[in-house]
Amino acid sequence: MVIAAVTLGVAIWGHATGRPWQSMAFLALGTTQLAVAAGSRVRPGTLANLALPAAIAASLALQLAGLYLPFLRDLLHTQPLPATDLLIVCALSTLGYAAVRLDRVLHRDKPATTTRHHRQPAHRPQQRAIAA
Repeated sequence: MVIAAVTLGVAIWGHATGRPWQSMAFLALGTTQLAVAAGSRVRPGTLANLALPAAIAASLALQLAGLYLPFLRDLLHTQPLPATDLLIVCALSTLGYAAVRLDRVLHRDKPATTTRHHRQPAHRPQQRAIAA
């Protein structure tokens, strides 16, 4: 829901203010999804799994290439964003990260209580009585 809200909010605001709203929506959609991916890490900020930050960096570079490399701009029908618009979109995209982290805090697993586990007898099929 946050991804849609950020993307649509940026697009509506960009359109209303005469900015390249389609390019802003393109960037907002991708960067908000990347922020959600970053926030979904079990232990954010650790270097335990370098594949996710590398994938996020590569994806961000490709998105920016779609805005700033002429042949990709022609292919995707995007326009380069001024630095202020780029910063606004990136700042709003961090809401994806915040939403995932907030969800983790609100829906934390409850700590396990120490209880005695009684061993359940294994299920044994009933033996049939043999008729004599």
